[in-house]
Parts: sequence; C-alpha cells; structure tokens
Amino acid sequence: MPVLFLLLTPAGFAQMGRVALQIVVMREGGKMPLEEMVTVTLRDDWGDMVGSEDTTRGFVQFAVRPGMYRLTVTGAAIETYLGDLKLDATPSWSEVIYVRPKKTVVGIVPSTRPVPAVRLKIPRKAKDEYGQAEAALNKHDVEEARLHLQRAIALYPNYDLAYFALGKLEMAAAHRDLARADFEQAVKLNDFFGEAHRELARMLLADKNYAGAETSLLAAMRSDPGDLWTLSFTALTELELGKFADAVACASRVHSAKHAGYASVHLIAGRSWEALHHSDEAAAEYRQYLAEEPDGSNASRAREALGRLTGAQK
Repeated sequence: MPVLFLLLTPAGFAQMGRVALQIVVMREGGKMPLEEMVTVTLRDDWGDMVGSEDTTRGFVQFAVRPGMYRLTVTGAAIETYLGDLKLDATPSWSEVIYVRPKKTVVGIVPSTRPVPAVRLKIPRKAKDEYGQAEAALNKHDVEEARLHLQRAIALYPNYDLAYFALGKLEMAAAHRDLARADFEQAVKLNDFFGEAHRELARMLLADKNYAGAETSLLAAMRSDPGDLWTLSFTALTELELGKFADAVACASRVHSAKHAGYASVHLIAGRSWEALHHSDEAAAEYRQYLAEEPDGSNASRAREALGRLTGAQK
C-alpha cells in the first residue's frame, strides 16, 4: 500500500530533526484503511499528550521527534487499541495498526441517569434529519451528513447531539476552531455530556492548555466518574498544574480499577509524591509501574527515578 506524505516531504522533516509519522488504521483481516470515525492519540513516554486526531479515512499524520511513544486508537465500533511505538532518527515512518470490532455486550443494565431535558423535546423533523445524517455517514458521505446535521440544528437549536456530531466531522476535516465551537455549544446545552467534555479536553491537552483542560476533565468526571481515560488525564493535568495531591488522588482511582494500558498513572503519582517530598510513596509507585510493565516504554525512566530516590536515601 503506497504511503503519501502530502504536507511536507521526508527531506523537509529530516532537516527539522523530526519524523513524518503516518498511522494507518485497519480492521483485523482487512486490506484497506478503516473508513469509520476513530480517534488516534499519541503520547510521549511520560504520558504527555503529543497529538490527537479524528479520522474517517483510516490514517493520520504527526510530525514528531525520534523516541518512544504510546499510541491509542478509539472508536464507537472498535475495541480500544493501546500500544507502544519506537521511532528512530528516520525522515519518515508508517505504522499499520490493526483493530478489532467491538464485541456486542449482552445484558447491560440500563442507566439510571435521567435523560437530559434538551433531549426530551427534540421535534420529530429534527430527529429525522439527525437520522439521515447517520445514514449518510454510514455511506461515507460526509458533506451530506453535515448538511443534515445543520438542518437538524436549524429545526432545534438545543440539539446537543447534533452539535457534537457536527464537531466530530469538523475535527475529521481539521477545522479545529469550528469543532471546538460545536463541542462548547454541546456542553453549554448539556453539562452532563461526558463525551463532548472529553473532546474539548483532548483539544486543550494537545495545545498544552492544562488550566482549560482541567475544567473540561472535571466536568467529564462528573458525568462518567469511572472513565479511566478521564481519570488518568486529569491526574496528568493536575500534575502539570502543580496540584500534586489531586494528581495522586486521581491516579489512585485508576489503580483501584482494572487499568490495563494505564500503568503510566503510577509515574504521574510517583512524580507527584516526589514533589510532595514523600520519597517512600514515590518509590512504591515507580516499583508498581515496573511490576505492571517491566518492559514498558517508561521502564528506564522508572528505574532512573528509583535509582535517584534510593541514592538520595543513602
């Protein structure tokens, strides 16, 4: 499968000391890039956000420096993919990621959370337009879907779901300002819209706007208090903001649940405990990370931190 880099040539990236990284997402057993909405998130080896992009074309591109990265691919119809990626000093690199269809879960207990008021008053014509937008997306007709979503909003200006869906389309088209405005309107209409708060948080984290991201993450946590992505990135955000005790509290909530793929919260907790001058607790977190991911991308960092702490105690 040919890989095209349209924004900048590999030679240009080499001169910048960066790697033109293209992530291609394919379904297991498939031969073509996945043509459904997924979010590809790239973090460095400390768990800090490098970039996050939505795509309906099955590929995204990042300009990054050589090093270790953690890759996450999420989507409504796929199982979440978590993996590590090591990039050498090469002008370009293409990584193919194979994802699995999400399994249908039988016997889910219905949510006891009340339906938001804005969703109880949606006119039938607006619902029909929204349904036609979904049908258009299933046929990969993005422009037709956008038109129906805009019509749905015109018929019912409080349509939080339509604003959210429109924001996802704008993100996929790299219209970040429009997407942010749509997500902000969605949460303004429905403050318990956890997905919309998380999308806003992703955008703000990508810009390293931790103060802004904190507001969105805390709102998402009120809606979905057990969501591990929200908890782990809230922990990271509190660490970056110097709220070390809050970072430890969020990290401990992740650790208290099954958290495969989120071992990096122990590094966040370790750094926070160090900042609070609790060396024993910090060392315990670094050891816990190594117990969970002895060959993980952060293993050398954890061992260095342990060495530093044990050396200081002598």
